[in-house]
Amino acid sequence: MTEQNGEFYRDLGQDKYLTEVKRFVPGYDQMTKVVANLVIESIPSHVLDIGSGVGNVDSVILSSLGNVRMTCLESAEPMVRATETFLRKYESRVHIVNDRVQDFRFNETYDCAFSNLVLHNIPHNEKGDVLVE
Repeated sequence: MTEQNGEFYRDLGQDKYLTEVKRFVPGYDQMTKVVANLVIESIPSHVLDIGSGVGNVDSVILSSLGNVRMTCLESAEPMVRATETFLRKYESRVHIVNDRVQDFRFNETYDCAFSNLVLHNIPHNEKGDVLVE
């Protein structure tokens, strides 16, 4: 994520983030439902969310699958704090990692991984490495 993107997220809480993302991304609610449903249909035991934002998609997955474990990767500290708050009731099944996807080390295996609205924040010259990993 660029410093400019980091500044954008710094003052956003969960409510304001969701309001802003819905303003800038047409069909955001429908898109997140599709993403969540695709993950749920695969009945995974461990999911990696690359760019968890405030954790709203993760919440849908966690509430639908009682035994799933989530690793939420998020680079923006304000979004990490929002995710921690939003997913507090699932904290025994959630591991939140404050790191850039470019620097994240895949030390575990996951049954399912998804990314929702994060790849556009990665500098163009770093996208190839991320997608290969």
